[in-house]
Amino acid sequence: MVSIVFAVLYGMLAAAKAYFARRFIRHFVARSYQGGLHDVAVLQPILSGDPLLEQTLRTSLRLLPQAHFYWLTDTADAQAQTITVALKQQHPVLNIHLLQYEQAPAGINPKMFKLAAVLPLCQQPYLLVLDDDTSITSNSLRAMLGELDQHTIATGLPYYHHGNTGYSALLASFVNNNAATTYLATLPFMAPVTINGMCYAIKRDTLLALGGFAPVLHHLTDDLAVAELVLAGGGSIAQLPQQQQIQTHLATARAYWQQMHRWYLFAKLLFARKPRHIQAIMALLYGLPPLLCWLMLLALLWQPSLAALLTCAGALTLKLWLTRQLNGAVPGQQAGSVLLALLSEYLQLLHVVHALCSKRIRWRSRYYRVYASDKFEPLKP
Repeated sequence: MVSIVFAVLYGMLAAAKAYFARRFIRHFVARSYQGGLHDVAVLQPILSGDPLLEQTLRTSLRLLPQAHFYWLTDTADAQAQTITVALKQQHPVLNIHLLQYEQAPAGINPKMFKLAAVLPLCQQPYLLVLDDDTSITSNSLRAMLGELDQHTIATGLPYYHHGNTGYSALLASFVNNNAATTYLATLPFMAPVTINGMCYAIKRDTLLALGGFAPVLHHLTDDLAVAELVLAGGGSIAQLPQQQQIQTHLATARAYWQQMHRWYLFAKLLFARKPRHIQAIMALLYGLPPLLCWLMLLALLWQPSLAALLTCAGALTLKLWLTRQLNGAVPGQQAGSVLLALLSEYLQLLHVVHALCSKRIRWRSRYYRVYASDKFEPLKP
């Protein structure tokens, strides 16, 4: 009976999240920006370490040939400089600006350090902050820019390519099966509380009025910091169902584990900075399901019965079916492996526990010990 109760609760939460996310997608109407994309500055802090870096940057140039690209590399990152110089030489007619920066001072987010430095050099009225493993189509970008007449900042949904390793596919399964319910499920009754830091758009004058990137230089969780900067200034966030395509190569289990640990630690920091009622919603919708997933399995193993087995199997099947249906409502989304979806579902609780116990993260070639969003220290590898 206990496992049946857990399974029913798990299925109900999955159904509720899928319903509200689907409801938002169904009623969302994009306000497409009609101006020229030459008015857009694409700001990309670049750090080598991902073998797909050159391919992703090339894709961005192909998708947004009118935009002005500002590629921000470190003076000590010879590989990133080689890649960006070669791409600029191969595309002489495109607007590619190469800038190099010294290492960020201690306690300063390296990504935000470069964004703050390049901001005075950008004269385009629209800014698109884009991670170096992310690309976006012109239609999705126009949808984001169209929201800036009514909102301060606009962001979309991350969508990961499955890659050519099992660990990359497992990461993609986690993101693609949870992105819509994570970012969209609460929107019918609650305004967004953060942004997808991999890709967001904002007007240059709006950002300057908020103080630019300077107020968030000391925050390692730059997506949360930018979102709080906007909300503290009386602004609003537009969360769109349009996707950004992301390619990340994970060759080993350790690389996968480190990536997930960084995300879950940042999620813990987000949770800690929100009011109690927001924390309660986050705990119910995102913290409880992974716990129920394990509880129904452990209760089933403790007291096995056919009814409990069928109920637990039905709850998991319902979750997977709802995910497939919801992903089908998002343009460009593709179904992933059922086995990987189940595995990523059960791994979530382990990632939560790891984030609660360990403050040490890896960010490509860099290591940090994180105490709070605005308190961290670099570590030696």
